Amino acid sequence: TGNSGNNDNTDSTNPATSKIGDINGDGIIDSADLLQEKKYLLGKIELSNEQKILADVNSDGQIDSSDLLQIKKYLLGKITSFEVI
Repeated sequence: TGNSGNNDNTDSTNPATSKIGDINGDGIIDSADLLQEKKYLLGKIELSNEQKILADVNSDGQIDSSDLLQIKKYLLGKITSFEVI
């Protein structure tokens, strides 16, 4: 049987056509993106340069817990867009 699931760090993303927060480049910001950000912060996976741009949702030049928190708030409906620092 084939596996159509996402591979953590091989998805092709283009920051020019992808939206900030959509780290895996599937067109939606969802729990899979949150999980990728968390795994990256824990040192379990690497992100491509393009994915790093999309993961830095507050555009402060760093991927850190504040980006993770913003994605979480977005998914919970507490915010509708990402705050740029």
